[in-house]
Order: sequence, then C-alpha cells, then structure tokens
Amino acid sequence: MQLADWWLDLAYLKYRSTVVVWSSPGIVWPKRQFKSTDEQLQYAASVIGGLVDFNIMLGKQAIPVETMGKAPMDMVQYYRLFGTTRIPGETQDTLSFNSDSKHIIVMHNNHVRLCELKYRYVMY
Repeated sequence: MQLADWWLDLAYLKYRSTVVVWSSPGIVWPKRQFKSTDEQLQYAASVIGGLVDFNIMLGKQAIPVETMGKAPMDMVQYYRLFGTTRIPGETQDTLSFNSDSKHIIVMHNNHVRLCELKYRYVMY
C-alpha cells in the first residue's frame, strides 16, 4: 500500500466524524448581495463555467504539474475532483468514479438539485 492510499483510508474513508468540513472538496462562498435573481444566476453560471473549463483542462492534461522545489507533486487528487462520489460503509467508505459524469449537485437553503451540464468534453 502506498502512502497516498494509506492516508486516503485513514484520514478520509475510515474517518467517522463529519468530513465535509475537514477533508472534502467543496466551496463555501462569502455572503454577497446581488441586485437581482438574474445577477445571482449569472454569477453561479460563471462559476460553474469556470469549473467546467478546469475539468476540460484536466482532460487535456493542460494543468501544469505542481512542484515542491524541483520535485514534481502527485496530481491524482485533481483527477478525483469531478465524477467521484463517496459511498458510505459501516467501518470504511469507498470511492466511486464515473468518467461519464455530466451532472453537478447544487445545494441551497437545504434544497438539493441535480443539474445536467450541457457541454461536450473528453473525460480523461
């Protein structure tokens, strides 16, 4: 077992307390005041568009490899950002990756919506 796998198991998949805040990728925006619902929706669409663009760059392997000094870093975590879900287990959870994923989940005021993204891309 490699160190990255060991850490994934210990710090994430076997961790039984709330992990969303501590180790799950996600974004919480600072409170903003929008002048209209249209302005709010345009902002959200822009953010989603940026994430789609980033995912396309991942698919094309156009993201530069991060380094520590001259040593390249492991970039696998970037490729797990999109299309991956955590499936709960009794003592350890598992990860499931769907390379054909074309949906996002939007959560707002305790409402959850599954939204299909209408774009074409090649998943890695």
